[in-house]
Amino acid sequence: MELSRGKLLAAGAALALVAVIAWLAKREPVTPLANDAASSASPSVSGSTTTIMPTVTIPVLPSGSMVVPQKNLPNAFELPWGTGSGALGRKLPQEGNPEAPMSVAVGPDGVTWVLDQVNDRIVRIGKDGKVIDTIPLTVKGAQDIALTKDGGAVVLDRLADKRVVVIGPDGKPRGSITLEGKGLSEGGAATGVFVDGKSVYVEREHEQLVKVGDTEGKADPDRKEIPGRPTRDGNGYIRAWGDIPGTRVFVTYTNKEPQEHRFTRQLNTALVTHGIVLLDSDRVGIIYLGVLGWKVLPTGEPDGAPMLTVYCLEPAHGAPIGMTTVPANSSPEETFRELAVLDDGGVIYMRRTEKGVVATPIDCRGP
Repeated sequence: MELSRGKLLAAGAALALVAVIAWLAKREPVTPLANDAASSASPSVSGSTTTIMPTVTIPVLPSGSMVVPQKNLPNAFELPWGTGSGALGRKLPQEGNPEAPMSVAVGPDGVTWVLDQVNDRIVRIGKDGKVIDTIPLTVKGAQDIALTKDGGAVVLDRLADKRVVVIGPDGKPRGSITLEGKGLSEGGAATGVFVDGKSVYVEREHEQLVKVGDTEGKADPDRKEIPGRPTRDGNGYIRAWGDIPGTRVFVTYTNKEPQEHRFTRQLNTALVTHGIVLLDSDRVGIIYLGVLGWKVLPTGEPDGAPMLTVYCLEPAHGAPIGMTTVPANSSPEETFRELAVLDDGGVIYMRRTEKGVVATPIDCRGP
C-alpha cells in the first residue's frame, strides 16, 4: 500500500531525528593539532591532547535584524506563506507532520533556490530578493537540494521515489539516479545530497558519502565512498559530531590528495548542544558549523528560547576565527536544511515567522 505524503514526511522527520542523535553521538580519536599558535594560550582537555579553543562572541548583525530583513544586503528576502508565485508553502495539519520549505541553497551566481515541496516546486530568488521563477518538482517526497556549477541542481527524495533528480540550468530534468544500492541499502539513511565538481554524492547517516552518479543524471556503478562532505575549495572533506546534550562539538578534516587526516578540532559551546544544523565551507575553504542549543538552568531545564550559533573555522587547523549567535526557529515545522553558505562567504538563514519566511545573511568571520 502506498504511503501518503504526510505519513512519508512524518516518518522522515522521525528518521531525521534519529540521524541527528546518531551524528552527535559519534566518537572518533581526537588527534593533536600541530603548529597552532593559539595552543599555548588555550586550556587542554583532561586526558586529551586536543586544545579547547576559547569562544569569542562577535556581533555581526544589528539587534532585530533576524526579524526584519536588511534590504541593503544581497540575498536577503521576505516571502509570505501561500501558494502564489511570490509565496512559500506551509502546512499545519491537525494530524501529521507540519511542513515548511525543506531546504535552501545558493549558487555561485547568487541565486537562492528554495525547496518549496508543499507547493511541489522550487522557487528561485535573485540577489535583490525578488522571485525569478519557479520549477516544478518531479518527485513526491523532495527533502534536500544542492546546486551544480553550471547553474543546475540536484534534488533528493529519500523516502517516496527514492532517487536523485538532476535539473539543468533551464529548469528541465536532465536525469534521475536511483538512490538505494551499494553503500546505501535504505533511502531513509540518506542525510543529504552534495555536489563535488561533476560528481553527485549522498551522505549516509552523517558519515561517509556515496557517489551515486554525475550532474548529467548518469548513475555510477561503482558507488565509491568519500570520508566526509567535500569542501568548496576542492582540498578536502569535513565531518562533525559531538555530545548530546553537552558542550563539546568536534570537526574532522581529511585531505583529498593524498587522503589523510589533517585535524580534528574540539569546540566548547557556550550553550548545551542539541543538534548540528550546518556543516559546509565557502570557496576559500572557511568551514561553517551551525549548532542548535539552549541555556540551561541549574535544574537541567532549558532556559529561554533555543539559539543558533554559527562558528567559522580556518581550514588549516580548524581554529575558530569568529562566531555569531541568533534566535533559532522554534515553530513545529520540520525542515532538512534551513541555512546555506555562500560561495563568497557568509550564511543565508531562513527564519520562519507566522507571516512567512524572513531570510537574512549572517556572518561569523569577524569584522
